[in-house]
Amino acid sequence: MSKKQIKLDKSDLKELQLRKQMIKQHQLTIQALDSQLVVWLLGKFFKYGLDSQKEYNFDAISGEITEAKQPQKGGGS
Repeated sequence: MSKKQIKLDKSDLKELQLRKQMIKQHQLTIQALDSQLVVWLLGKFFKYGLDSQKEYNFDAISGEITEAKQPQKGGGS
């Protein structure tokens, strides 16, 4: 028993390809912006006296900087 293969027509295929390409471009833009943010934040460590060996949370609304909680290791019984 064979299944009938259905394909998009050329215009729908082109539309699908363009939409996928736009999504990919937006993902690359987001990655680049995120990398720039990380570099910018790392540049603020010296200004605010933060330890570069620790992780911090930066609140974009209040401006508060808090040390990130480290998950406890081992904890199971």
